[in-house]
Amino acid sequence: PMREENLERVHELTQRTNQMNFSGNRYTREQLRELLARPDIDTYVLDCEDRFGSYGTVGFCVLNRPEARMTDLMFSCRIQGKRVEHAFVAHLIRKYRERGAPAFVVDYRRTKKNAGPGKVFDDLNFRLLNEAEGVTRLTFPASQAVPEESFVAIEDTTDNHRALQPA
Repeated sequence: PMREENLERVHELTQRTNQMNFSGNRYTREQLRELLARPDIDTYVLDCEDRFGSYGTVGFCVLNRPEARMTDLMFSCRIQGKRVEHAFVAHLIRKYRERGAPAFVVDYRRTKKNAGPGKVFDDLNFRLLNEAEGVTRLTFPASQAVPEESFVAIEDTTDNHRALQPA
């Protein structure tokens, strides 16, 4: 999860990430601290490594827990093409499904810069729910099988294993 000790790197990611920023949002440090204080929000900070070494902190995600709805997802271009985004989104689908979510929802603001990386949602077979004000809302129904990612393993070190609460 995002914490005070990784907040500066998260802030940097939110300011610099363009191509793999699926919301287009930029957060101030104060806005990130406000997210930390919200009990209905789960945040994820991704560190990545492979057999050649560490890439460091490369991703950030914001999820509305009661709705099982991802409102922000961004990755450093350092991991582009490595299928980390596929594995991470599939991991979250499984995680929130285990918590009782009827579906997993993603808000995606498509831009010219993120259209290529945004194909992750097509690759994982998300379905269109609706479009409004430039945001495409996609859903992954609970009845649908979650694709397995054979190239990337996710180690979840979050301690926020709280059950979903009805909205």
